[in-house]
This record gives sequence, C-alpha cells and structure tokens, in this order.
Amino acid sequence: MKTATHVNNGSDVCLKGFLHRLESNRDVLISRFSEENGKLPDAIKIIEKYIAAFERIVRTGLTSQKSDPFIKMLMALINQNRLDLTRTGRLVSSLRNMMLEFLDPNLPNEKQVLQKLNHYLDDVLEEITITFDQIVKKQALQIETMQKDRFYFKTSKQKRGWLDFAGIRMCMTDFSGNWLNLWISMVLFAGEDTARRVFFEAGIAELFSKTCLENGILESSERGFIEAIDAYSEAGFGDFYIRELIFENGFARITCPDTFEAWTFAKTSKTNKTNEYPFCYHSLGVILSFMRTLTGRLDLVAEEVKCIAKGDSECEFIIGTKNELKKRNIPLTVWGQTLKEKAKFLENMLNEKEIAEKALLNKYDELTVVNKIGRDISQSLNIDTILNRSVMNLSRIVGNKDICIYLIDRKNNELVLKAQKGFSKDFFKNLFRLKIGEGISGNTAHKMVPVEWNDQTNLPIKINYDVKNEKIKSILSVPLKTKNKIIGVLNIAAKFQHCYTADEINLISLIGSQISVAIENAYLLEEIRDSEKKYRTLVENINDGYFLCQDDHVLYANSAFLYMHGYSKSEVLGKDFRKFLPKENVAQVEKILSGTWGKEIPEHIEFQRKHKNNENLPTELKINLIKFNGKPALICILRDISKRKEMEKKSYRTPKIVFNRTIDR
Repeated sequence: MKTATHVNNGSDVCLKGFLHRLESNRDVLISRFSEENGKLPDAIKIIEKYIAAFERIVRTGLTSQKSDPFIKMLMALINQNRLDLTRTGRLVSSLRNMMLEFLDPNLPNEKQVLQKLNHYLDDVLEEITITFDQIVKKQALQIETMQKDRFYFKTSKQKRGWLDFAGIRMCMTDFSGNWLNLWISMVLFAGEDTARRVFFEAGIAELFSKTCLENGILESSERGFIEAIDAYSEAGFGDFYIRELIFENGFARITCPDTFEAWTFAKTSKTNKTNEYPFCYHSLGVILSFMRTLTGRLDLVAEEVKCIAKGDSECEFIIGTKNELKKRNIPLTVWGQTLKEKAKFLENMLNEKEIAEKALLNKYDELTVVNKIGRDISQSLNIDTILNRSVMNLSRIVGNKDICIYLIDRKNNELVLKAQKGFSKDFFKNLFRLKIGEGISGNTAHKMVPVEWNDQTNLPIKINYDVKNEKIKSILSVPLKTKNKIIGVLNIAAKFQHCYTADEINLISLIGSQISVAIENAYLLEEIRDSEKKYRTLVENINDGYFLCQDDHVLYANSAFLYMHGYSKSEVLGKDFRKFLPKENVAQVEKILSGTWGKEIPEHIEFQRKHKNNENLPTELKINLIKFNGKPALICILRDISKRKEMEKKSYRTPKIVFNRTIDR
C-alpha cells in the first residue's frame, strides 16, 4: 500500500467545521450503514473504524498508515471466511457512496478530502485483491495435495483397507467382532465405569483434527468443524448430521441414526433388551475433540442425550460449556474411578488407616503410662515418695532427658527443688531455690502455662551460666497446679535440640496434673493430721469426759472419760456405748442418735453414770450429732456434777435454818 504525505492547504476553521459536522452525524451514518448491511458480520465495528480512518485523513492528510485498524479488520473477516471478494467490493463501494453524499465537492477543502478518501479506498481495494489472490493460490495447493492423496489411496491401499490421510493412518476393523470383544473384555476386567471412560478418552485422543489443522487442511471455523464431521462420517463411523452450530460459543447439536457403536449393539443383541447407559462413548469423545481442537477451548464438555442402545430412534450428541448444558437441563456424566484411581484411593485409605492405628496406639500407650503413674503415686500420701515415683515413671517416657520437680514454699513464695534425675550434682547449687518469675521455672509458675525453651540468650545471666555448663539445649516446663492454684513446676530438659510437639506437651501436662492431684492430697492429709493432733491435744487436756461413738460403738474416749468411769482404754474402745449409761437414759440417747427425737435435742441431760465399781455418780451429758466419715455419729461430753449436787443440797438446807432462827427470835 502506498503512503501519501500530502498536507492540507484548506483553512483550519473550515476543517474544524467539517469535523464538527462529521461528529454530529456520526450516529446517523452508523445507523444507515447498519440498516443497509444488517447481515454483514460486525457491521457497526466496520463503520466505526471507517469513520475513524476518515477523520484521520481529514486531520492529517495521510491516506494510510501501518496497521490501519479498518484494513486490519477487513483482512481478519476475509481470513475467517466471513467476507468473500464480491461482498468486500460491495462494502467498499457502499462506504464510498455514503461519504460522497456527505461531502460537498464544490467546497475546496471538502473536494480535497474527497480526493484523499478515493485514494484511500483504492488502496484498500488493492490490499483486498492481493489477499484474495494469496488465498486462492493456497486453496489450489491444498486441493492439489488432497487429489494426490485420494489418487494414492484409490490405487495402492484401498484393497488393503488402509486410509492414509494428512499423515494419519486408519484401517478397517471388525466392529461386531474385535471392537465389541474389546468392550466386553474391558467391562470384565475393569468394570463398566472404567470401560466407558477408556473409550471416551480414546475418542478425545484422536489426532485427525489436530494434524489437519496444523497442515492447513482444516481451518479454525464453522466450515472446518463441518468438514471434520463429514470426514468422520465418510470414514464409516456413521452418518452424522449437524442440527445446531454456534461455533464461536463452542456449541453443537449433532444426530446420527447409525453410529458404529449403536449399530454393533443392535447387531449383536439377541433380544430387544435396551442398555441402561448411552453406548457411543468413542464417537462422543471424537466429536468433542474436533470442537476443542478447532475452537482452541478446553472448557467444553459433551453428552450423549439420546442413544439407539437405550431405545431411542437416533443418537444425539450435545457439545458446549458446562453452563450451557445446565441451562438446557442436561445432566453431566460423573465418571467412575479407573483401576489406577481405585488402587491409589485404596492405597491412600490404607496409609490413613496405618496412621490412624499408630496414633491410636500412641494414645493408648500414653493413657496406659498416665494411668500407671496415677496408680503408683496415688498409693502413697507421702510427698517424697510421690515425687520420687513420679520422676522414675517419667524417665521411662522421656528417655534420655533430665527431669526435675520444684514445689512452692508458701512462706517465702519461692520454688524449692524437691526431686531430680539426670542432672549433675553441681547444677542445682545456684538453682536450688528460684523466685517466682525467675528463669524458665519461675516464669512457668508465674504464668501457670507450659513454657518451651531452646535458646540460651533470653535467660538471666546466673541461670544462663548454669544451663550452658550443663550443655542443655532445650527445656519444657509444665506448671503443677490444682484449682487454679500453683503448687510447683515439672521440667524436662534435653542436651540436644528438640522441638516439643503439641502431643508431647499435652502428655507431659496430663502427667503433671496427676502429680499435682497426688501432691495436693498429701498436703491435705498433712493438714488433717496437724488438725487432728491439735484437736486431740485439746481434748486430752480438758477435765470433762469426751467420747465419740458411731454405729453404737465407742471410737474414741479421752483420759478424763476413762478416769470418770474407772476403765482403761482397751476396756472402752469398740464397746457398746450403752454399757456406760444407766438403763433409764439409754432410750433418750437412742432417739437422739436415730434422729427420731422430734423436738430440739436438749442442751443437757442429767443422769447417774455407772462407775466400774458399780457406784452411780451424778453426771451432766451434752450430746452433739455430727457426720464422721460420711455417717451419723455422736460426740458426748460428760461432766461430773457430784460437787454441784452437794452444794445444791447444802444451799437448799441452809435457808431453812436461817428462817427457823428468825421465827424463834
């Protein structure tokens, strides 16, 4: 194409007026062209690019430029077989006439623009003619090649059933014998799901359309797809008819009254039995491959919606996107697993089963260890025994790691080392006592959460020195606590780098909980014993008799009680309490003990206690009902009131004497 560099000599004012008139009439020009060329593909785009070229000519005076958008668009439509030579000529003529009506040749500036426009359209026609000449030559060469191939096929290979087309070798096969037996064997050895999928994938794997497209025998267009379907029909696979085709969307509806698969099924079926599923999976795959190859779209799918093998009058194939098939209410095939996929699935299941079994065994071992530790340490209520047994059992779990346990000294609010295994003797010289918040152990006690450490840089200088000398590389510190109250710290230390897993931390924490409960129970026992000791000391030092009875038997009696009754301890403990009460008071006490007294229990009961020497002595009894070891019990306090009774007698007699003396006077 020639390039002109003519400069417009017209007035700028006139040119601006002309461009304004062109812009004002743009919509009118587009509308008119669209009406006249309604069937023309991309008519609106063509007129828009033409007007843009026209404006460029008016502004610059240049009749053409490299990669002209208007010419480039026409060339694309021609190469896609959407415009032929005759139609293109009419198109250019229509555009020329439309602008002749718009321009006024009597005006100098517009006359000059008209000359440039004619020159431009002449160049366009020249480019189009050259392009069509090249296309004709290419097609002639293809026809010559195809004629040679046909001649070669007819003369040398036809008798052998050999078809060599575009580098693809095909040959005749016995569908009712070889092909059908291949299908039956596949179903027998791999299952029907796998057989259907294998034949479908074999169809998709065809090379005919790919090779023809590469060699220019088939083109990427509607025409190319039609020719591919025709070639498949001519090869003897069935009479396929395209009922709907929207090539740019990758959609097609194709029918066939005699696919080779359905023909084989009908030929070999001894009864009128129909198949549950479609049967033409190979043809379905081939047709889908044709559309994918020629459109370049891999998002397309295909379904056989009707099949002679299912009892339909013809086979019908639908190709399109998943969304398009869903809009048409066509369900998509869900392929079963292949043998390889099934084997992989089973292998994965076995691996998951082994992993799950190992995890269960590990959990079982962990729970067994935890239960054993719990049993061992719960057998004793001595703190030293509990700690030593805990350390020994833990060493079997953690292996070649060191263990130590600190407990809280409540008075000084410090951690004190109580048990350890694996550490050197010198390690705890400076670390025997730690403040809360000091170092790893103190930090664990302060935060009351597990702390993992594997870096020496964030420790206090004193602790860092000892840890470094001990060559410790990692530590796990777990709090020992009960009811949100810290009682100590359990440490596991390794002389090698070790990152503790969540399962390991949970296990050590669980063991720490067992140890905490055992320690807490031991503390409670000590407190109970201290309280009991204090209480016994108090009871033993009072002057009143004191005894505890449950289930009718005396469980405890103090020294004053023994003295008041003249018995030794062995003669009292375990004996029936009624032995030490007068018969007339036994019923009273029994009612109190059984809870059937009714009214409030009297604060005091006076009775005559029986001494061992059968002497009856005035006594005051105070009874308290309590729970002892979860059962009702009586605490009885006896006070000797012999002296008080004597005093009462004397005081009773004395006033009478005074009164008599007064009367005598």
